[in-house]
Amino acid sequence: TLSRAAALRALADALPDGPVRARLDAAAQAHLAAGMPAVERGDFTTDHWLATFAALALDPVARP
Repeated sequence: TLSRAAALRALADALPDGPVRARLDAAAQAHLAAGMPAVERGDFTTDHWLATFAALALDPVARP
């Protein structure tokens, strides 16, 4: 979910303002909201990579 959020944000950033960009931004927000609780669970098997995907989804500098 978090990797999808990062990908959707990267796609949206590549588009001019308009309805498609707005839909991609909304989808990215929905995926980010759904995935963030998993980052805070404290599960060793997922914490290290979920945090990476969360950072990519949240940081505009990290996006290509």
